[in-house]
Amino acid sequence: MLAVASELALTELLLSGCTTTADHHYVFPPPRKRHRYSGGGRPPPGHTHRTDPRIHGSSVEDGGLPPANVVQSCDTILNDSERVIGTHHEVGPGAMIQIALAPALRFRSALESCAKQRT
Repeated sequence: MLAVASELALTELLLSGCTTTADHHYVFPPPRKRHRYSGGGRPPPGHTHRTDPRIHGSSVEDGGLPPANVVQSCDTILNDSERVIGTHHEVGPGAMIQIALAPALRFRSALESCAKQRT
């Protein structure tokens, strides 16, 4: 349902004259969130910048702010980010789909520590 709604919204934007869109679906936790990048074919013509939001840190149950179903481990965040970029990100002139990593700003320092773990 989310894929169909997203495709319809992109089509309506294109028909209105919009040529570039951005998508930030952090409110759809795994596993539903993963389907937004796969299985639905290509989006309608137009430049699409899809963000891949991630939350790392303590959940509400552990004294943090986000609900447990949206919090991910560093390994999950980094591995799935690599998968999404490797599968869907286009580069070069004429690239139509670009993936941007988009951590929730409130939890940015936790994500920076994830990146340092990989280097």
